[in-house]
Amino acid sequence: MRREAVDRGFGSFREHRGLLGYERTGTSRRFSWYGLPEGCTTIFFPGCALPGTRPGVTVAVYERLKEVFPDLGLLFNAPKPSSGPVTYVNRLRLKSRFKRIVPAVTTRERTVPGGGSGMLRPLLFLGVMIAAIVLVRASGAGQYLEPERLRALFSGFGIVAPLVYIAIYTVAPTLMLPGLPLSMAGATVFGPVWGVVYTIIGATLGACAAFLIARYAARDWVERQLVGSRWNKLDSETAQNGWKAVAFTRLIPLFPFNLLNFAFGLTKISFPQYAVATFIFMLPGTIAFITFSSSLLGLLKGKVSREFFIGIVLIVAVSLIPRLAKWYRRI
Repeated sequence: MRREAVDRGFGSFREHRGLLGYERTGTSRRFSWYGLPEGCTTIFFPGCALPGTRPGVTVAVYERLKEVFPDLGLLFNAPKPSSGPVTYVNRLRLKSRFKRIVPAVTTRERTVPGGGSGMLRPLLFLGVMIAAIVLVRASGAGQYLEPERLRALFSGFGIVAPLVYIAIYTVAPTLMLPGLPLSMAGATVFGPVWGVVYTIIGATLGACAAFLIARYAARDWVERQLVGSRWNKLDSETAQNGWKAVAFTRLIPLFPFNLLNFAFGLTKISFPQYAVATFIFMLPGTIAFITFSSSLLGLLKGKVSREFFIGIVLIVAVSLIPRLAKWYRRI
């Protein structure tokens, strides 16, 4: 009812921020798991406090119930996590154990629509950056992080260095390799301008290669990877809106990038529409991230450059796109 009221524009309900934060975390992918055996008619839902504080008892209850209901399923999902760091660890360990002992034929992890990680990810990123800066300065490794040294290392490829980078970036999505390290390397070696050019070309070619593989070569494998309501909704949205669905998912990264490329290959969108929309609407995020990443080596050595501040502003601007889209839908 609260979410419906907010969607209808009746109020922001700022007093519910704490509850919403608990909800996003407790029902997030990290802390949820559904497992249904063959012929399941009864489900054990242990709630939030029991798994967080009594993981052993939770397993014992499940095993006792399973004696009565041999096809017992499990719904490991809570409105909010119990308080205290130990309870978080207990739930994570319990989830891993249930994934081993529940003979499930149907499984999934839950995500809350519109959910996120709140301040956790920004704080985690900030903590990692501070720790990396301290480590680099204390160890004296800063001398090995000179951009000139990295460019000299990469210059061994000569004038074909950009082509090598683009080729690697083209292959990476098809092999499900993360693009983040490649983007950071491109920003460091080629700088904020040419780094954007080469990265957007490579990322677009890689996305197109995954799309074509899914459509013409590995359709069955891709279908097995795409389980859940989000992917069904993506299919229906693409059928109704075409390239606009591609634009939305590129501007607002709600789906894993590599799987998303394959997923679009299973939809009815034409390849030219997909390729053009991918290139255009990945560009804002690419510009922001490459500009920011081009300053990272200097930042690790304790030097704050102009590109760092420009990159931060651009990343903030791109991160506001989901809020602007939500506001636009209301008016």
